[in-house]
Amino acid sequence: MRRIISLYLIAVFVTSCASSKRLGRFYSEKSLASEKKAEQANMFPLYYESGDATSVLWPLIDKGDHGFAFRPFYNQEDNEYAVLFPLSAWNSVQGDGWIGPNMWSDDYRFLFPFYYGDEDSDHFAGLYSLHKTGNKSEHSVLFKLLCKWTDYKNGEYSHYLFPWYSKKLKK
Repeated sequence: MRRIISLYLIAVFVTSCASSKRLGRFYSEKSLASEKKAEQANMFPLYYESGDATSVLWPLIDKGDHGFAFRPFYNQEDNEYAVLFPLSAWNSVQGDGWIGPNMWSDDYRFLFPFYYGDEDSDHFAGLYSLHKTGNKSEHSVLFKLLCKWTDYKNGEYSHYLFPWYSKKLKK
């Protein structure tokens, strides 16, 4: 019995959840005394069932109107999903999330430490960068130390490739 309690306590403290709202909602609503219904079973935290809400060995397994969780392997809370949280999580409606070092949203893409990109720029681990603004585009190599190529829309430019080439045109 001591081992079972110890394993349960370890599971409570080491399991993660992508949505703390889900974990907290189940604890606060299901662990407290509630109005008894004929179809309700309450042996919280071992087993709880009422309507469409079910929990088995909370916080390991729960299901309700907001989603399903089998922690730490899978968690779904409305539009938020997680597999092996905190290794991956995403929101299918907002279009953002991460899988390991790869993160994305509608505004940016990021693969740490190799790549970062947004609407105006792309950066590859400092080895190559492309940055575009309304009036210019700029390419650089090795943190702008080896090469920097800037072209302006009005025809001006500034180019250098260390140590062999450097040219600038101002109108």
